[in-house]
Amino acid sequence: MKNKEILKKGAVALIAFNVIASTSVTSLLSTTASAATTTEKTTASARSTVVTPVNLLKNPGFTPNALGFDDWTPAYDDTVITGGMSKDNSGYFIFGINSATVGSESGGLRFWSAGGKGTLTQKVHVIKGESYRLSAVVKDVGGLFDAGADFYYKVGTEETRVAAKNVGDLNYDYTATETGDIDLTVGMLRGGNFLGTNSAAMSLTNLEFKNTDVTPPAAPTINPIYTDANLATGKAEPNSTVILTTEDGESVKGSVDADGNYSPTTSSNYGTYCYSCKPRYCRKH
Repeated sequence: MKNKEILKKGAVALIAFNVIASTSVTSLLSTTASAATTTEKTTASARSTVVTPVNLLKNPGFTPNALGFDDWTPAYDDTVITGGMSKDNSGYFIFGINSATVGSESGGLRFWSAGGKGTLTQKVHVIKGESYRLSAVVKDVGGLFDAGADFYYKVGTEETRVAAKNVGDLNYDYTATETGDIDLTVGMLRGGNFLGTNSAAMSLTNLEFKNTDVTPPAAPTINPIYTDANLATGKAEPNSTVILTTEDGESVKGSVDADGNYSPTTSSNYGTYCYSCKPRYCRKH
């Protein structure tokens, strides 16, 4: 048998849209098997794909535990609080004694500060080039003679401090510069107004961080696969995943690089193998 003489029949590829598993994706896939020639290639095309963004934050409603809030790391004036948080007589968690506290309220948190900055942080995974939106409802809930509350938030390296009374419905857009985990931080510190310089209070509810890139990726392509080759190559959406499944149930999965190329290793046995699509419900994350 000459090298690369016979094409493996029916080679098809499925792009596994590579978003979080909890994202809702509905797709109908059609595949076209190639003939046993050296010139044709096969593609898998998505006829109908609907992507619904989901909140990437864990515990966005701030369910408390005995020492703080699940999945959130507390800090006071940018110093991480280790060993958990204690509570004051009102049952609020203490950032700094007589300086800053936080407690649960319906749908979120209520912050209080007499000067210090109290924050909560968690890591979220982002994909380079993708767009995300941080949204929340922010209100200054202090009294007339209280100092104004300043809302503080940071996404990756981008941080903002703004008077809570000027926020209301927050919609902050962020584009990831690299693929990986970033810190997302929310919190409050005392601001000031012309009437008072005392303590300040703020509520934070309906917190969400979503991938707003809902455009379905283009269908992947696959190059001819020959019986004496053990490499499947093709093009697909950058930073996603491709899956091939043989008629014998063998699954072959490979990552797509930043330039849209993939090359997972396949079976090196001689013979005819039929590669077919295997459904997988996920989307970019």
